[in-house]
Amino acid sequence: MRKVLAIALVLSGWLTQVGVAQNCLSYEPAVVEVSGKILRKTLPGPPNYESVKRGDQPETGWYLHLTKPICVDGKEGDEFNQPAKGVTDLQLVFVKQDKPYQQYRKFLNQNVVIKGTLFGAQTGHHHTPVLLEVEEIR
Repeated sequence: MRKVLAIALVLSGWLTQVGVAQNCLSYEPAVVEVSGKILRKTLPGPPNYESVKRGDQPETGWYLHLTKPICVDGKEGDEFNQPAKGVTDLQLVFVKQDKPYQQYRKFLNQNVVIKGTLFGAQTGHHHTPVLLEVEEIR
């Protein structure tokens, strides 16, 4: 009886772990919704992208600190949209909005849901491995 109980406990633990496996999000063109807190950060830019104190230009932007870490499936043959696990922060990119910082200022330091598309970092100006092109914040 103890053997059966021990086997049942092991199996139930294994099934629980399988059941909580995270479904990864997809890169562009898939539209995703993620939640977290919008933060304004200043990070080092050119020429070395290492330290504002040592002379790099400051680059100020908005970032989403996610409520829960995410993973993102990679795109085969795509050098930028690589698989990513344990992503906790996304740099926000505004392409389609006119004056987005004025439009969304009320959401700074607030918990929000953002709808948009994910893409992988491509330049030194991209300060997180995965970025989010914003379509809507609520």
